[in-house]
Amino acid sequence: MKSPFIGEFDKRVLIRLWQDEPDAGTGIDQTFDAGVPAWARIEPTGSALFYGTAQVETTVTHRLATWRTARVNADVITGAHVVDHGAMRYRVRRATDINGERAFVLLDLEQLGAIPS
Repeated sequence: MKSPFIGEFDKRVLIRLWQDEPDAGTGIDQTFDAGVPAWARIEPTGSALFYGTAQVETTVTHRLATWRTARVNADVITGAHVVDHGAMRYRVRRATDINGERAFVLLDLEQLGAIPS
C-alpha cells in the first residue's frame, strides 16, 4: 500500500478499548474507554480481500489509515479495540505500519453495525 497523503485524512474517528464485564444478572456489559480521537482515511475493502478473509472467519470490511502516534500504533492497537466513525462501529482485526515505516498505521476493520444509543 502506498503512503497516504495528508489531505486524505478527512474522517474523524474514535479508537476505543473494548472490554466485556459481567452484569448483575447472567449477561455481559460492553464497556469502552474514552478513546483516542484521530483523523483518518476509512474505506471499504475490495471484494478479493473481503471474501478471502471471510473464508477464514476474520472478515475485513474496511481499512483505515491514520498518523502513527504514541497512542495509535501497531504495538498498542489490538483486536480488543474498536473504531467509532459517525454512527457505525468497527472491530479492529489487525494493525500494522504502512510499508514498514513508522509514520502511518493501517487498521483492518470488521464492521459491527450501528452504535447502540
